[in-house]
Amino acid sequence: MAADSQDLRARRTAALAHEKLGDVKAWTGDVRGAVADAREALRHWGHLAGVQPGSAAARLSYAISTTKLGDLLGHPAFPNLGDRAEAERQYRHALALLEAGGADSAGDWGRRRQIALDHERLGAMLQLDDRWDEALAAFERSLVLRQELSREDPTSTNAARDVAVSREGLCRTHLAGGDLGAAMSQCSEAVGLYRSLRAADSGNAQGVSDLALAQGAVSQVLAARGRWSAALSELDESTRLLRQFLRANPGNLPARRELARHLLRSSVAHARLASSGGADQRLRHRDLAKALYAGGLRAFSESAGPGRSVEDQGDERLAREALAQLDR
Repeated sequence: MAADSQDLRARRTAALAHEKLGDVKAWTGDVRGAVADAREALRHWGHLAGVQPGSAAARLSYAISTTKLGDLLGHPAFPNLGDRAEAERQYRHALALLEAGGADSAGDWGRRRQIALDHERLGAMLQLDDRWDEALAAFERSLVLRQELSREDPTSTNAARDVAVSREGLCRTHLAGGDLGAAMSQCSEAVGLYRSLRAADSGNAQGVSDLALAQGAVSQVLAARGRWSAALSELDESTRLLRQFLRANPGNLPARRELARHLLRSSVAHARLASSGGADQRLRHRDLAKALYAGGLRAFSESAGPGRSVEDQGDERLAREALAQLDR
């Protein structure tokens, strides 16, 4: 680029390099460095879209880069800086870029898939701000689009996984809003899809993580219903899958943090089960609750990145809940 500022191929390569470097930094804990690379990648993609106004591919790359920046700024499923408002703004900007494509690109599969993804991302941000109706609408829009794409290409594992992700988002939103029946329905559908995908590609590490998180959501719905034994059963399987994922991806700090949450939720479940049954059973559950609580705190310590993150407040609340159950 220094030799020829008009070399679009070189600029595209630079954009990709910054994008990938940002991915690596994010998942190993350097979120601020990742955001800096994401912004540099976005600058290059924006230039490419600007000098190629008629290129749907350039506009799509610009929108994808905008979404990736939003992920790093505030999406809870990714390492992020906790700037929820700016993340929401980036997702809305990405949608505006994609929806400005016009009728000529309305049938483009990749563009429509990205629109569905941005609605899903937007739903997650709205959920964090307790904007339940808006969040449900965003997730439902995402699900409708993804179901259409999956029907159009039933052989696409990406399309099938996308449907599962939207259902899981709906599950978590219904759970937070107190509609446990709708939450369980959506979570069960998501788990079924994730299991089918994993059976078709058992070596896919992402499939292990996906199934673990969905089963973790099922356990939360069961716990909210007071079904502690069933919740614990789902948690045990989900924890086993998370440990399997971490053996293949030991540097993945968000997965380690999710493991810590699982251990604390398991501690809560055992503590609740310690309040009933025979003396031996109560003692066994209490001992397990203590051990899992200590393990959860260790896992949080091992997954801590530099500085505080947006997840810290919720995780500290979960740790206090687990300790309160032990004290009972």
